[in-house]
Amino acid sequence: MTALPVHPFPARMAPDLALSQLPPKTKAKTRMTVLDPMMGSGTIPVLAALRGHNAVGLDMDPLAVMIARVWGRPIDEAALDAAAQRVVCRARKAPREPEWPDDETRDFADYWFDPDAQVSLASLRGAIDEQHAELRDPLRCALSRLIITKDAGASRARDVSHSRPHRVRTKASFDPLDRFEHAARVVASRHRQTAETRPAAKRLRLESGDARNIP
Repeated sequence: MTALPVHPFPARMAPDLALSQLPPKTKAKTRMTVLDPMMGSGTIPVLAALRGHNAVGLDMDPLAVMIARVWGRPIDEAALDAAAQRVVCRARKAPREPEWPDDETRDFADYWFDPDAQVSLASLRGAIDEQHAELRDPLRCALSRLIITKDAGASRARDVSHSRPHRVRTKASFDPLDRFEHAARVVASRHRQTAETRPAAKRLRLESGDARNIP
């Protein structure tokens, strides 16, 4: 089974390693419940559910939960593609200046992102918020893929995907508006790899939670 998460994630569990440890595909009478209390991008619970088991994944990281849910739940690929086009069109027609909650956040953004990239990213984010609720998280994954990269990206950094960011350039490698639709297509392509065996929602719980306080 080819199975790659829809978004890069630091220290991601290798799918082949996960599959080697999970019980084989099963029938209802031998179904197990698999718990991953620190699921990261969701490799263990998603692949366990694809094999027919019940699976529960928890993580404190909001990005991890979003990635896992986008990967583990159905997506209307045609609707996502159309939404990505609308987002770019809207962002180009109605650019937005970024808004920061405090000076520290603004200084952080100014260090890692050039002014043009900040406007493009803020415009994309605003346009995403206007889309149908079911498509917002896949679109946010596409936006995040432009930033969390190994090399070329929407920031001044390199090695963001490995959690070792260091500033290596004065401007983004590209205009995020030019790459957003492609990023959305990559999300759809990764999702499609397991689309035929995607589990029922009731067998795959992907939630925000603290491994130190499991219900």
